[in-house]
Amino acid sequence: AISRKFGLGVKVAVIDTGIDLSHPALSSNLAPSSEWKDFVDNDSYPMDVSGGNGYGHGTAVSSIILQVAPKATILPIRVLNASGLGDTDDVVLAIDWAIQKGAHIINISLGSQEWDDALYAMAGYANSRGILIVASSGNYGGNETMTYPGGYSWTGGNVHGKTLGIGSVTSNNTLSSFTSYGYSLYGVAPGQGIVAAYPGNQSVSVTGTSFAAPLFTGAGALALSEMSLANQGTLHTYIWNSLNHTLKDSLGILGARLLHQHGPIQSGGG
Repeated sequence: AISRKFGLGVKVAVIDTGIDLSHPALSSNLAPSSEWKDFVDNDSYPMDVSGGNGYGHGTAVSSIILQVAPKATILPIRVLNASGLGDTDDVVLAIDWAIQKGAHIINISLGSQEWDDALYAMAGYANSRGILIVASSGNYGGNETMTYPGGYSWTGGNVHGKTLGIGSVTSNNTLSSFTSYGYSLYGVAPGQGIVAAYPGNQSVSVTGTSFAAPLFTGAGALALSEMSLANQGTLHTYIWNSLNHTLKDSLGILGARLLHQHGPIQSGGG
């Protein structure tokens, strides 16, 4: 309601399955093609590829960001194949690429169930540069089941964490049955029945924490476009102060962190 720039000047990196580069909901909001990257095929054409259940995931995520912040710029980076599977090493490289290309916010709607030191370190590096990483919490439907990097929200003794791990709620503001949550949950957003773009100039209704995260990302882009980009490192403070901090307690989200070692990564929902 208070936005006047609608995300203008804010570059959002979407690390995902790639996107439908020609979809009318996205094509006019893309970063220059010289900045695109595909770490799956090792080229510069991060197109959403058909043939698996991950098809359209990145396209949907990107369109949700633009529904919230319609003047933001999307930087597409592909790390997941058509089945929505990939490797944490590529996500590490993708975050570094996004930083190099001047991303202000990074959306990562995917996750690994296992801790990865390199991914944690790269998330911390982005954080130190004032770059927000918004990540889905996972779809394992229970307490202390969050995936990484979303699960890095509260580690390192920093109340604002290395990432913003986002779960899903219903239209009644109750936790979605599928959402992962726990001590590392940063916040929640609607994640059920979200209308989004789908490859081939189509639209689709999507569900999952993957689609709650980009609502948070879009809100961050709205806020950042109203601020001086030189002060982007303070954005997390404004977001933190905007949250309903009683909701987490009312939902019974409690528990201690679980630390793991290394592993594969996959798309975060729907």
